Amino acid sequence: MSVDLRLTDAGDLWVSDKARDLGWIGGIDGIAQLCATKLRLLRGEWLTDTSAGLDWQRVIGPGVTNQAIELEIRRVLDSVPGVRTVVSVEVTRTGRAAAVAWEATADTGELIAGTAEVEI
Repeated sequence: MSVDLRLTDAGDLWVSDKARDLGWIGGIDGIAQLCATKLRLLRGEWLTDTSAGLDWQRVIGPGVTNQAIELEIRRVLDSVPGVRTVVSVEVTRTGRAAAVAWEATADTGELIAGTAEVEI
């Protein structure tokens, strides 16, 4: 399993208060962090992989339903390395934002759960 830099809930680099060191994350927590990062990313923003992230056109507009948003979120989560199956996705919209709560199983069979705020 890969290891990555730990991020805060806001997506900034995590730094320890005492040692002023960057943190590392891996395993189930690392997969959950990668899921949240990909959900915050809009398709086309990442130069090295322009197919990564939410497809903005599928989640905005007057006729977009929670089901359409859920399907796009499932597509993004299914693309995350280490995710075997997306178990559930719950979307709660408020204005131009959506709170997303999700559960998935990892390749190891462990349950991964997380939340993310997504602009819609």
